[in-house]
Amino acid sequence: MAGSYLRKSRRDPRREGHSLAPDQRVAGKNTYAFVRHLRAKFPPIPELSGRHQRREGWFDPTPELQPPDRLRINLHQSPPNPNVTWGAASRSGGRPPAWIQYTQTISSKYRVADTTIAQYELYIGVGSEPDFTQVPDAASSTLPVTHALAAPASGTVLYRATTRFRNKYDLLSLNQYSRAFEIDSSGDEVLSDPSAPEDVTLGQEPSFSVLVSAVYWWHDDGDNKADAWLVYSTDTGVDPDPSSDTPEEVAMSLTFGREQLFLVVGGFAAGADVRVLVRTKRTGDGVISTNTVATQIDVEDVPATPDGRTFGGTRAEYL
Repeated sequence: MAGSYLRKSRRDPRREGHSLAPDQRVAGKNTYAFVRHLRAKFPPIPELSGRHQRREGWFDPTPELQPPDRLRINLHQSPPNPNVTWGAASRSGGRPPAWIQYTQTISSKYRVADTTIAQYELYIGVGSEPDFTQVPDAASSTLPVTHALAAPASGTVLYRATTRFRNKYDLLSLNQYSRAFEIDSSGDEVLSDPSAPEDVTLGQEPSFSVLVSAVYWWHDDGDNKADAWLVYSTDTGVDPDPSSDTPEEVAMSLTFGREQLFLVVGGFAAGADVRVLVRTKRTGDGVISTNTVATQIDVEDVPATPDGRTFGGTRAEYL
């Protein structure tokens, strides 16, 4: 009988002698057989703690037709599929569970590969940075990508070019740095002055010396890049004059798109007002950057850095 409460019977069901099939037996006719039948058909529910839920209490011969009145969702730290969350729903502790699958959609997570669309794309801007929302000016499946630049009727025109790569999944690289090309009316490239160095700093060194450091982003200059440092220094409290002072020239290695200068100049007198001007130079045609701002420091003597070893070696102390 549907909805009957299970309790122990005083009679031995094995002596009933009824002829009902196991699927036709209900509570009240053969309680123990019905319980064994349901437990065989619907095993106990394993919980996260390792225990099992007992299926005692109210039984319904048609549990699949009953909506669940309790929902339990088991979330895993690393689910096998990030788009799928599994949950278990049951009407009560004694009802068999009905597994429910929950799904969600993430757009553009999966793409179909098409090798025919993989290519390098050249974007060119005239007098400004390229517009990547427009159709590329040239494209090729291999490097280099060639494109003819139009010469102006007179004077010069500045072009900026950036090459991006579109892969077989139709995804375009996000690089934005461009190289500048200045073209004259004859179609020849006009080289401009190299860029000035950045982050020029002065630091104290022993024996009244000064450590000069600077950074030069030569890759941004393209063909206009410099290949040498020019370091002007004075200790008279007056900025260096590039037209009359003689600089110290240091060659660049031009690696990794960024050049770093570390140069010790001196020694100077104690308390001297030292001024340093750092410039860049392209030795091929002798063109020098036009920056004129110098960096100042008052020189003081500082202790030398001790050189020592540990783990059984020697130790040194500066006195």
